[in-house]
This record gives sequence, structure tokens and C-alpha cells, in this order.
Amino acid sequence: MPQIHTKFKHLLYSKLIESGNYSLSDIARRMNIPTSTLYHYVEEGGPTFPVDLLASLYNATRDMDFLSFILNDTDMMPTPRQASKDGKSVLEETLEAVAASGIVVSCVQEAIRDKKIDNKEQEKIVQAINKVEKELEDLKNCVNNGRLV
Repeated sequence: MPQIHTKFKHLLYSKLIESGNYSLSDIARRMNIPTSTLYHYVEEGGPTFPVDLLASLYNATRDMDFLSFILNDTDMMPTPRQASKDGKSVLEETLEAVAASGIVVSCVQEAIRDKKIDNKEQEKIVQAINKVEKELEDLKNCVNNGRLV
């Protein structure tokens, strides 16, 4: 196992098991994975923690050490997302997210007409997906901040 994976596994073990600050079952539930799966990622000799679960792990623990570990050897640092300041309601944010999702569907349908996706079409789809992610993040912030109307 490469050294970086071993170090991350040690970080997981120290944070999730040794520290006693977290309940493995609570974290797994928040990550929407079985507790046994999370435990296997933490235990020595277990599978490598998948990078695509890092966001779920951070959201479940709010522990910046997990994000910092990934960014340690770069010149980047995490900063909080900027919340929407326009005061939109949950319904407005939901409609924007749905509209953005519709654009993704449209881009994919347009791209696959010729049964292949070229680089330009791929870039257009990725940009549309990024827009959906931004709109969903705005919606989540709206709900988390209690802005229902």
C-alpha cells in the first residue's frame, strides 16, 4: 500500500477510533455507508479509503484535518463556500437546481445524438454539471440556514 494511503488510514484510525470523539456508527450513517465498511477502511490491512468519500467524511465529521491532509503538499487551502446573499427561498433555489439539471439532460441528449461525445461536448456537459452542483449547494445552504420563504 502506498505510503500516502497508510498515513491517511492512520489519520482515520486516530480520529475515528483512538480519540473517542466520534461514534463510528453515527459517522457511517451520515456518510450513508454501512458501519462495517467504514470500519474496514479504518482497520489495518483493510481497503484504501476511496477519495470520492472524502466529502462525505468531512460533512459527517466537520473535521478539517481530513481536508488538510489532502491539501498538505499543495499551495492550496480550504475556505468556506460563499453563501448566497440574494435571500432566495427554498422553492426558488429548488427551481434553479431543477432548471440546471434540465440543462444537463439537454446537453447529454444533444451530445449523444451521433453516439459519441467529443471534447467540446464533454466540456459543455461538465460545465452544466458544475452549475447543478452550485445550485444544489445554494439550496442546501438555504435549507441549513432555515430560509424557507
